[in-house]
Amino acid sequence: MVRRWVVILGDQLDAQAEVLRQSDPKQDRIWMAEARQESTHVTSSKTRTVLFLSAMRHFAQHLRDQGWTVDHQRIDYPNASDSLGERLALSLKQHPA
Repeated sequence: MVRRWVVILGDQLDAQAEVLRQSDPKQDRIWMAEARQESTHVTSSKTRTVLFLSAMRHFAQHLRDQGWTVDHQRIDYPNASDSLGERLALSLKQHPA
């Protein structure tokens, strides 16, 4: 059972973030998602987008290495919506807090 979800967006990749210090890796679950909608609503070069997604993936792995349970939905996640909100709602339905 998940006590609470900790949502980390792509511009919040900080291992020292207050939200992580106030959370418990044994009870709480990290949620991250790469949504196509977020990658296209602001004009960006392909290189910047690749670096951004790479940073998210590396940070998710870092959190796993630190003992966190991470629900990181990659941009190629099967049957994924392009909306962050829809992806989060599905995760909450699958693993209620």
